[in-house]
Amino acid sequence: MISERYNALKFVRPEPRCRDCPLQHEGLCQKVIKIKQSRDYLRYNYPARGSQSWKQLYAKRSAVERMNTYLKENYQLNRTRFHQSHHVVVEHLMIQLAYNAKKFTNQRLNYRKSKEIAV
Repeated sequence: MISERYNALKFVRPEPRCRDCPLQHEGLCQKVIKIKQSRDYLRYNYPARGSQSWKQLYAKRSAVERMNTYLKENYQLNRTRFHQSHHVVVEHLMIQLAYNAKKFTNQRLNYRKSKEIAV
């Protein structure tokens, strides 16, 4: 769990460990531990590596990275022809529009072919 207020990860100690803790009755036992992520982003990341939510997030990210690589290689997305940022943004949007139009057209053609084969 992440604490938005402190930008820190919150860990709750499991109850079996607290039962045997010698500091439990002293008032020194911390049942909630907060660790700032700024200490070490790779070690204290959210969601935790290996968890189900991390695997889902990683799958989305890898799909986006594959798409970015495809656009860079085939549509020359890494070679901008302009120096002003708003021109570069428009160029990238036009490339994305062309890619989406191409994919949409291919999907429609494949759908029609599959209908013709079925009939």
